[in-house]
Amino acid sequence: MPKKSKLTQKVKEDFVRAISSGAPRKYAAGYAGVSESDVKYWMHRGQEQEADEPFSSFAADVLKAEHRVVVTAFGVLRSAGAKDWKAALTIIKLKAPELFAEETHKGLRKHVQLVFDVIEDLLGRDSARRVGEEVARRVGVADSTRSAAGAGRDGAGLH
Repeated sequence: MPKKSKLTQKVKEDFVRAISSGAPRKYAAGYAGVSESDVKYWMHRGQEQEADEPFSSFAADVLKAEHRVVVTAFGVLRSAGAKDWKAALTIIKLKAPELFAEETHKGLRKHVQLVFDVIEDLLGRDSARRVGEEVARRVGVADSTRSAAGAGRDGAGLH
């Protein structure tokens, strides 16, 4: 005889209610009295090509509730954006993160260069070069690309 699923109508309703309030799945699971691994299993089963009940409707309801939370949050941000530039900036960063990628990259590059400058000051240029080569090796940077391997005061590897 097959084992009875813990996915009852009450568990489903409690879980979806918690998700609808904005709770992450982990906490919604606790609220519904089930484990996070139960929820992962039910979501997986519910999203299969030939999903059966109650898993297919559970997964559909959970995804719809999660989407509703995000859309509602964007509406709140949008309303606040008319009065608060920080809210407007948050919307832009969420909707068009590529606009800020170069700024982030430049900031990281500046910090990496600073680290190599400190290594060079404390241990010498050869040590800074060796650290740069080891970092490049560990992150899988090809020899033909510019890397931190040539770092030093001249920043040769950090363009």
